[in-house]
Amino acid sequence: MKFTHTTKKVSQYLFFTTFLGLAACSGIHQNQTITNVVTPVAGSPENLQQEDNEPEVDPNLPKVELDQKTLEQLLIQNFASYNSQWVLSSKNSLAAAKSSGDYRLAQTSTLLALRGDDYELALEGAELWFELMPESETAKNLMFISQLGAGRTSQAIQTIGAFYVNDDINVTIEQVADLVVQQKNQTSGIAVMSNFITENPQSAQAHLSAAYVAEVYRRYDDAQKWLDKAIELRPGWEIAAQMKSDILQSRGNTEERSQFLEEYAASHPESVNMNINYAADLARQERYQDAYVVMQQVIELDPKNSGALNYIAALAGQLEDTEQAEKYFRQSLNADPKNDTARWSLGRLAYTNEKYISAEKYFNGITEQDRLIEAQIQVANSRYHTQGLKKALSTLELLEPQTEGEYVGIALARHNLLVRDFKFEEALGHINEVLLNLPNDLDLLYSRAIVAAELKKVDIAEADFRAILKLEPDNADTLNALGYTLADQTERYEEARDLIAKALEIKPDAAYILDSMGWVLYRLNDYPKALEHLQKAYDLTDEVEIASHLGEVLWVSGEQQKALEVWQKALNAEPSSPVLKDTLQRFDVSLSPIKSN
Repeated sequence: MKFTHTTKKVSQYLFFTTFLGLAACSGIHQNQTITNVVTPVAGSPENLQQEDNEPEVDPNLPKVELDQKTLEQLLIQNFASYNSQWVLSSKNSLAAAKSSGDYRLAQTSTLLALRGDDYELALEGAELWFELMPESETAKNLMFISQLGAGRTSQAIQTIGAFYVNDDINVTIEQVADLVVQQKNQTSGIAVMSNFITENPQSAQAHLSAAYVAEVYRRYDDAQKWLDKAIELRPGWEIAAQMKSDILQSRGNTEERSQFLEEYAASHPESVNMNINYAADLARQERYQDAYVVMQQVIELDPKNSGALNYIAALAGQLEDTEQAEKYFRQSLNADPKNDTARWSLGRLAYTNEKYISAEKYFNGITEQDRLIEAQIQVANSRYHTQGLKKALSTLELLEPQTEGEYVGIALARHNLLVRDFKFEEALGHINEVLLNLPNDLDLLYSRAIVAAELKKVDIAEADFRAILKLEPDNADTLNALGYTLADQTERYEEARDLIAKALEIKPDAAYILDSMGWVLYRLNDYPKALEHLQKAYDLTDEVEIASHLGEVLWVSGEQQKALEVWQKALNAEPSSPVLKDTLQRFDVSLSPIKSN
């Protein structure tokens, strides 16, 4: 079978503007560029009138002239930043800040130095920034971060005492921990958090925050030690239990984590989040029924938790209880009308159950930007069943892709609709046009190869399959598709068997690969082994092409009655299948579909 395709770091806040610091105090508009800068003197005629839409000048800025030396420093700062020379850029910005007294240049210097991991230079800039603008919380925070990064632990602890201590020590500890993890000096960071523990040995928050910092630094021994103490001081604390679960997972201690989650869930059945984690762990172990029972308890506790409802719905789907899956997804959507995850899943369920009008309604309701194109592709697929190929294709034509991925997705959707309608030549022409724009896209190459094989253009199909295998030699789907094509349309049976055997090593339980192996063994006249593989594939899925192959090998093996039973069932399920029709014609077998009552 071939038609299967398994298809806070501070630098984040950094931005650069030319002459940020002196633009206002020198009268230069902030949108001027280097090429049109004229250096006006403060109070000169060109500064007397301002445009109505010019930003107001900060009255706290110093009134200084943009002298030549400062201009040179700004030019160097600007060009150095463009070339990612953060330290050089920071030094020049700091020099300009010192000569001008402009806090914004000190701010820029600090951020540039942090981008370059020069904490000493950042500290100098932050101290000047704080001196020029003492009400700035950001200046104070970056000064503390720079002290830590520079290894000035004692100074950082003094800064905590001067600026961060308030009536609630727990608030102080949390605030400081959030700042500590924004710098790279682990020794200083751990020392500061250890100091909190020393001064507050009975504070669960101190131990939890220290564990949080240690976890960010991946110092899991320290993190787990402090977490255990936090839980000892505050038994059953959910946030601490959650963090411990995360750390055990990060360390790969899956058995210990599973035991911890089970014990916590048993002793704290009211904990929604930890019981969801417990259910997820059970699902990881493929204990889906147990996970489902846990999630039912969660839903009783929090019946409007849309995330939990989505999860129990997914578990119901895993257990093949589509009725319950649909029920929970509906509840999730009612709890959160903007829940596109539930809306998407309901659309897929409706489509699978051939309720195409309902499916279209759900997909049309999706507003999430990342899913808009994919949803409209599903609308097109639904309309194919209700209004035909022309309407489905016109739906795709209205879509405007914003990314290459969306462009390829639309192209493949059109291709698949044409293939579904057995318009193979048109599908091949379409995919050829798309490949002119993206000649190395593997999904497009695979799709062209499949339809070329359908048209018995073996040379095109083989070339595309091998192009994919050159980049992905262990691509099981491509190995299988090429092997099947060679087995079905050439006499290169030994080569085909080797390709399919390699695919089967990678995916030993894939029905479509088992089918391919059965087919090539049939071509090699090894009927017993062919039947063995085809029966195994058919037991996994009674898809019509597998049924056609199994029936054929049964027929030539002398088991005509069994063959007729297999073919009849396939015909009832898919009366228009060209593969089955061809098989029946070749054996001069006349069957008619039987409608079920």
